[in-house]
Amino acid sequence: MTAQHFLLRLTRGGPLVPARLQEVDHELGEPDNHRDRWPPTVLVADINGEVVPPEELTDRFHWKAGHWKYAQACTLAEYEYRLKRLRWAEENRPDDPSLRPRRKVDPRTARLPSFGGGT
Repeated sequence: MTAQHFLLRLTRGGPLVPARLQEVDHELGEPDNHRDRWPPTVLVADINGEVVPPEELTDRFHWKAGHWKYAQACTLAEYEYRLKRLRWAEENRPDDPSLRPRRKVDPRTARLPSFGGGT
């Protein structure tokens, strides 16, 4: 099974965050330590770059598109972009809503990006 990538919300009205579901044949964090017992592979999920129980992601598969709990499929490129943007926000924009994914985004207080040349 190749990795599957998603965008989802952790709370109603919250920011979209990246998620990944993959099947691995080794112990978590130790790619050289291959599993030698049943099952030969295990599901591993991460949401917003943090490893979570796979059920936190797989439970969202039965929600219909349009519901806030729906896990929308995305590409590997979109997943990687969202993670890189999250790491950038940690360093450069600590008030970014994506850093608090379990909080609803208030559009009245969200800071808009500046596209000016610093003037």
